[in-house]
Amino acid sequence: MNGYATINDLGDVNAQLRAFKDSDERRDAFVQDLVKRYSDLQIAHRALVHDFENEKQSRRTWQERFEVVERTTNILQGNVNNNCFALALIDGDGAIFQDALLQSANEGGSDAAHKLHTEIKNHLQSIYAASSSWAVCVQIFINLEGLAKKLYSCGIVKSVTDMYAFARAFSLNQPLFNIVDVGSGKERADHKIKEMLRLFIANQQCKHVILGGISHDNGYLPGLDQWRYDQATYSRISLLETTPSEPGFLALNFRTMRCPSLFRSEHLPAKPMNIALPVQTSMQPPIQPPIQPPKSQTLATQSPLMSTPQRQMPPILPTPPVSSGVPLVPRTPDPAPTLHPLLNNGRSKSVSSTQSNGSITPAQSAATPSPSESTWATIGNKGKTTSSYSIAPTPRRDRPFILLNAFDQRLDVPISKARASFEGLDMRIKRSGKVCNNYHIIGKCNEYGCEYDHGVRLGEGERTALRIKARQKSCPDLLDCRDPHCIYGHQCVWGSSCAYGEDCFFHATHKMDRTPVMRLFENDEIQLIQA
Repeated sequence: MNGYATINDLGDVNAQLRAFKDSDERRDAFVQDLVKRYSDLQIAHRALVHDFENEKQSRRTWQERFEVVERTTNILQGNVNNNCFALALIDGDGAIFQDALLQSANEGGSDAAHKLHTEIKNHLQSIYAASSSWAVCVQIFINLEGLAKKLYSCGIVKSVTDMYAFARAFSLNQPLFNIVDVGSGKERADHKIKEMLRLFIANQQCKHVILGGISHDNGYLPGLDQWRYDQATYSRISLLETTPSEPGFLALNFRTMRCPSLFRSEHLPAKPMNIALPVQTSMQPPIQPPIQPPKSQTLATQSPLMSTPQRQMPPILPTPPVSSGVPLVPRTPDPAPTLHPLLNNGRSKSVSSTQSNGSITPAQSAATPSPSESTWATIGNKGKTTSSYSIAPTPRRDRPFILLNAFDQRLDVPISKARASFEGLDMRIKRSGKVCNNYHIIGKCNEYGCEYDHGVRLGEGERTALRIKARQKSCPDLLDCRDPHCIYGHQCVWGSSCAYGEDCFFHATHKMDRTPVMRLFENDEIQLIQA
């Protein structure tokens, strides 16, 4: 080599230049790829940073919310735990207190409330270890007036006021105990108990519910059956058994508690027992010698003078016929029964009795007449002998009344079909159209624009036939109706032998007690019917 490049040497240079060029291109591609990757990483990083910030903010937000909810939950849980209670719902028709408690009135009511509170606390303690601080609420739903009359008619209490006194004392002894008067009507107590159960069974503060006096009524079964398969709710229900339970309640297998010292284990008598009423003792007037009335005047032709003051008379004795000339000889009257007031919404009712022969003995005053007032031959102004008076009882108009059985259920007064003229009624309807029941039966119609025939009132036979037809329609209040002027029917005339069965409008009355034990008049006077 002489120091100069040859042609072969230039070829090598070109090869190297091409190699360098390829290397530069690869380097550029590599750098561009690095730049692209870095750019992509930056974009991904920014997205991750944003996501992280969002998650961090969300976590803080949820943390704050959790803390609020936790505080609220703790407060609510504390309130629930601090105000726990057990509720007893009792149907008073099926849970009758023991006779001794009812007869003690005020003392019995207080004693019953205290004993019931103790029994319920013991029952709860056997189920829940932490139940010592729970409050006990008791609601007894009852027809107070009806039960009071029933107890009185059965001779269990001396007066219906004893039942009212018992109820007041029971409610006052325990602040959360109440006897709720629901009035007459079987479904009223049932409805209240079912609605109270529906409301409180979902209340978490209500830890346990005791249902009492319902095991005789299968109407409660559908409502209880729904809780049978809900273990959480099923375990919170107990039954207070008084009278023997129906088979359907035994199949439910709820917890059962019994209080034999508090409640009767048998139903009240279906019919009232003979009540030995105390006799009002009074001095009897001495027997007077026979006194012949003056020949010039007879009892039948004289009338009491308007100026003669009226006196309180003893029980009226049978008056001999005037034409027989028999002198008026007084005799010692039979002792009058002592009056027992029956209360209805604060109003007193006078009680009279009806003998088995159907004669009515009106309620009498407890005042004792003096001998001068009790002497039959000396009626009138003292010293006068020129006038005589009729002592025959003044006929009193028939007062409207309704019949009640021992369960305070209305019975229809029988109507004699022998006096009915259905043919005459049909002729009147064909001639004048349908007649107005109220107008022709009661004597007045208060419906404005009545579309039925009024006109001349029906005769007695046609009116009797119309009454029989009107009774074929059931009264909306049925056994609870107390309107003596109600023209509709209150019981099925066929009773348990009715061919319509449950399709009968009166099917609820098919198995009712049809023995009347009292009459209830418009003025709330009650007249016991003695057997």
